Amino acid sequence: MSKDPNLVRHEDEIVWTEDVDRLDYVREHLDLFATSRQGPVGWKRSGRRVGYATLREDAPGDGGRFARRVFWVKDSDRSEAPEGVYRTGAPAEAVDPRTVTPGTWGELTDRAWGAPLPPTAEQPGAGVAFEVGPFVVPVRNGQLMIGESLSAGRAQVYVGPADKEQIEVFLDCASGSQFGDGTHVITETLPRDEAAELLISTVMSTPWLQRALALSVVKQWLNHGTGGSA
Repeated sequence: MSKDPNLVRHEDEIVWTEDVDRLDYVREHLDLFATSRQGPVGWKRSGRRVGYATLREDAPGDGGRFARRVFWVKDSDRSEAPEGVYRTGAPAEAVDPRTVTPGTWGELTDRAWGAPLPPTAEQPGAGVAFEVGPFVVPVRNGQLMIGESLSAGRAQVYVGPADKEQIEVFLDCASGSQFGDGTHVITETLPRDEAAELLISTVMSTPWLQRALALSVVKQWLNHGTGGSA
């Protein structure tokens, strides 16, 4: 999602429909097809809406449609599942609601991340995991943090057993990135064979993901060997 200041410069107010003081982060989305400048913005996607922006009376529209921000949370978010996939870390569209004001895009903070924010390209001492190019970093609960590049940020990957027969697959793409089929988020609970087919297909169709995973494996080989005998 582009965070062009011009896209939100006609905002008048941020309306929170829930107490966001308890939310470390919310997901920020720009709805390009809102039907009014002031009324509540409908939400038909997964999760639930927790806030929206209203526009000034002179805000331009396109055929009765208006660009308005919506803020929402999913069942997998930290506020709903404190010990879940986002115990630390945050989805690509996450922002700290305390940084949201009319006409200003939200920002990611330590509180939203659930830990000190990772170093960026501009910060000294970034370390080997932030070299230009893809990287994979293991974190808690079997989750992986995958980055296409320094500019693209990180993607969240979690694969784990939901029960004896089902596998939970959760892939949330980094800002500016997408998987080979054009999607940004994959959330499925599937039988093991179907989960394997989905993951293989996703990896095979996404070159940056292939490279990131290959780099991770090569680093493991170099650091720990292959475990085989000569």
